[in-house]
Amino acid sequence: MQAQPELMRQHEAYRAVRERLFSKPKPVPALAVLRDYDAHVRAFRDWNDLRATLKAAGTSASVSVSFGPYASYSAPVVIPEEVEPVAVRRTMKEICLDVLQRFPGATLEDVKGRRRSRYIVAARHSCMYAIYTERKDISFTVLGKFFERDHTSCIFAVRNMESGRTWLNILPPAQSASRNKELSADEMEFLRHIRDRLPLKSGTAKDRSQERPRARMRNIGFAEYSERLRRWVITPAGLEALRRAEESA
Repeated sequence: MQAQPELMRQHEAYRAVRERLFSKPKPVPALAVLRDYDAHVRAFRDWNDLRATLKAAGTSASVSVSFGPYASYSAPVVIPEEVEPVAVRRTMKEICLDVLQRFPGATLEDVKGRRRSRYIVAARHSCMYAIYTERKDISFTVLGKFFERDHTSCIFAVRNMESGRTWLNILPPAQSASRNKELSADEMEFLRHIRDRLPLKSGTAKDRSQERPRARMRNIGFAEYSERLRRWVITPAGLEALRRAEESA
């Protein structure tokens, strides 16, 4: 069977293209290019050796230097005896630990956790804002991943700090508890139920008496709602306050 002339012409054209693209040897780089390929690296190493020599001499010196083809003129270089240290950027953890010194009792785990008491929220917002102002290279997405939250939560925290809507003057739970030693009957009953893991009373739309003791116990750090366990839990400060209230009753 005789091949079609058009198909043979296409095969010849494809063969010519393949020979032109893949059969041609690669050009060998010129010797000058190979010689100056790492000239900047060698110049940097020479500069470091010069700095080390002058520093070892223990005195300031003024020299004229020129390195390789990248320096067409010589200039005086003064090496001082004491070189200022290079500023090192702090990590997000270091910034948080520095901020948490102003919030006694709050830990990094509390700030990155799911606690929503006013004291912990104030510490969390302060940490987010400190990282935002100090580390301009960190985006809200990276900041949210560090605090195990969405980036919109970080934006909300920064806006609250800038507008002054965060409670920065709130007392720690221990000092707040000292101001509120007296527990009402509803609050004692609420703490007993969550301590003994008893079912809580459900309030109605007209009767919101169950919400007030829960909100107060959470605000002063005696109880908190665990998202992982999906129930209320009593804190060590709440256990101590309930024990003293039962002993005085």
